[in-house]
Amino acid sequence: MNTTFVRICLEGLDVNTRLKFENAGTLDPAFADAGLLSFPVNGLPGFDAAAVLAVSGKKTLVGFYPSVIYGPATVARFHEDGALDTDFGKEGVVEIALENATMAHVLTLSPLNDGAWLLQGTYEQEGYVEGIALVRCLPDGQQDQSFGEKGVRYLRFDQMDKPEPYEPGNAKPALRHVQRAFSSGAAAGSGMSMVEQSDGKLVVIFHVYNDESEKSRGIVLGLNADGSSDKTFNDHGFALIDFDNSSNHALGVAVQSDGKILVCGRYHDQTPGLQGGYLVRFNAFGRIDTTFNGGEVFKLKTRYEEFNAVSVRESDGLIVVAGAAAPQGALQGALVVLNANGSYNLFFNQGKPLYSPLLKSGIHWKNCVVQTDGSIVVGGHGSGAYINGSDLYVAARFLADGSLDKAFNNVGFAIFGVEGKQCYYKSMSLMDDGRIIACGYQALEYGWGLVTGGWVIRFLV
Repeated sequence: MNTTFVRICLEGLDVNTRLKFENAGTLDPAFADAGLLSFPVNGLPGFDAAAVLAVSGKKTLVGFYPSVIYGPATVARFHEDGALDTDFGKEGVVEIALENATMAHVLTLSPLNDGAWLLQGTYEQEGYVEGIALVRCLPDGQQDQSFGEKGVRYLRFDQMDKPEPYEPGNAKPALRHVQRAFSSGAAAGSGMSMVEQSDGKLVVIFHVYNDESEKSRGIVLGLNADGSSDKTFNDHGFALIDFDNSSNHALGVAVQSDGKILVCGRYHDQTPGLQGGYLVRFNAFGRIDTTFNGGEVFKLKTRYEEFNAVSVRESDGLIVVAGAAAPQGALQGALVVLNANGSYNLFFNQGKPLYSPLLKSGIHWKNCVVQTDGSIVVGGHGSGAYINGSDLYVAARFLADGSLDKAFNNVGFAIFGVEGKQCYYKSMSLMDDGRIIACGYQALEYGWGLVTGGWVIRFLV
């Protein structure tokens, strides 16, 4: 019988411990089955949990991959106690169906300022994954008909770096895959790939791959609140990230209170086998911000780095970037904290990147949230059985100086997994009171990734 566990690891030694529900960093006993909501659940058409979002009323949205080929993606809403909210959609479930296209994957769920939310997923036409579908839904789950085409904005991969967006009826390019783009949110548990500015405009990141140059470049798209292209954004609706003749991927995005946009990711230059992490800031109109890091891209490259997520503290513009690095072999969680001008924050880890070898077999931080007191909540995937694998979910909380917050599960971090299964982490969200919600899916340990169920957990804080 498979069992679920929260495990603490100290100096490479795994110690199974009884759950102490009164402590932060332990599963919340008031949620579902002692903190765990498992799928499939009777009445839900989907079980492959791909995205999670905390919404008002202490409720939780969960997005699921289509459960059948060419079927709709689904979003369900749950009460604070984990029970299905039958007042949402049809008996608690909203089906995301597209006209003349099929939703292939669910990538992210993002909050919007007016209480609505945005689902981002890939869509297929004629058997090909053609692009990204952004679906704007009202708080009750109905698609907002004023957004895009009947609530959906289609972003074709092969048209993203063209000044004029693709519109239905336009001729498709003759060479389907000469230039193509990929959603940054497609990677398991990646950071936010869409943010909303204070005026309701949207910023979406992807990366574009060109077969001829064999290079990728991050791309930042600006959209109006109704989903149309924002032509004031870098004059034609998009900005390409291009530096040092490198190949780069845009993986995480955040917006500051003044509208400036931070994008992080990874890059490859001419050095074989090595990659670095980068952070770049644009102003609200999609142009490079020359006041950040002297107008240069912030880069970190020792042996291997990647930046997957970025978060900003509103009060002073403090910037936190989370990812992974391999200073001595296995990938371990990496955190970088910068001042608003792009310089290292000297209070955090004495002004140096923080590498956290919490598990000998590796950790990748995929999400981060900087809180008002400077503490940092991170989530990502770790491994108990495979070097640099993805069979555990790891959450941690660091204090403002970079030390682990020992009030969180007594050691500063907590691990969730299912014995005998690969436990893939996909998404994390924080409730208004700070409780951590995460989701993912389980697969057979030796079954070539055959998905057997989904999960949502909630940690106390």
